[in-house]
Amino acid sequence: LFICLDCGDAMRLGFSAPLFENARTTFCIDHHISNQAFAEHNYIVPDASSTSELVYNLLDEEKISYEIAEALRRAGFNKRVESWAAAGNWIVKEVK
Repeated sequence: LFICLDCGDAMRLGFSAPLFENARTTFCIDHHISNQAFAEHNYIVPDASSTSELVYNLLDEEKISYEIAEALRRAGFNKRVESWAAAGNWIVKEVK
């Protein structure tokens, strides 16, 4: 499985292009309207704020740890993903 994140076409894969070409399954997650849907499976949503927002949408919310929430925040999920501890469990909430 080769997963492309925030990559609009196969020419942008650079040194990882051979891995993409030899993968059994390819999956692209992107938010750019210019994406060429070059993978076998594509999740392209031009209205999304960022690719990290799309990754968030694919995750089981109950399994998102503090580390995952922080990585999504740092990756630019700019709908202000807020994480906090409640009763010892990390919770992710979208703040509008």
